[in-house]
Amino acid sequence: MKFLAGVKKAQSENQQISDYTKKRCELIIEKQKKAEQFLNDNPRFNKGTRIEAAVGFCLDNPAVSSVLISFRTFEDINDYVVLSGNKLTSENISIINALKENCGFLYCRHACGKCEPSCPLKVPVNTIMRYNHYFTAQAREKYSIQQYSLLAGANAGSCSSCAGYCEEACPYGVHVKTLLTLAHLNLSVDKS
Repeated sequence: MKFLAGVKKAQSENQQISDYTKKRCELIIEKQKKAEQFLNDNPRFNKGTRIEAAVGFCLDNPAVSSVLISFRTFEDINDYVVLSGNKLTSENISIINALKENCGFLYCRHACGKCEPSCPLKVPVNTIMRYNHYFTAQAREKYSIQQYSLLAGANAGSCSSCAGYCEEACPYGVHVKTLLTLAHLNLSVDKS
């Protein structure tokens, strides 16, 4: 996973990274390894069943009539078209609950917003984490960096020295402060 790209970039440029951030990164990596092991040990959580559960979850909401998908290849179309009209099943719910329990603490939910009111600097956590998701998971590095540079107001530059109010407010146990610090490293353009 590329979420540590910023740390590697900062280290190669001889930038200081706090011991706290390094330790938190190690903790996230350890949790990620456990989550990956969980997925590897349970073949029922393959990509196809995760996609099916995610689409079913969205379409189960009566207020939702379609799901917007980002395709990377033409083959991806086939993976999603077969799900059209599917309903959420008890197996989907079981998969969602198991993934939430074993992997949910690794992912900052887009549009959650529950931690943002706790930030004294009014850092737009959701927006920054969405841009970092584009950077790390969707290979949209240039777009992500451009959007981050256009943020009005506070960015995640001061998060590494913050007390971590966002982490305390996160109901999902996500290491928000650390992920914001990594996002800043990933998305910042060196201006020197």
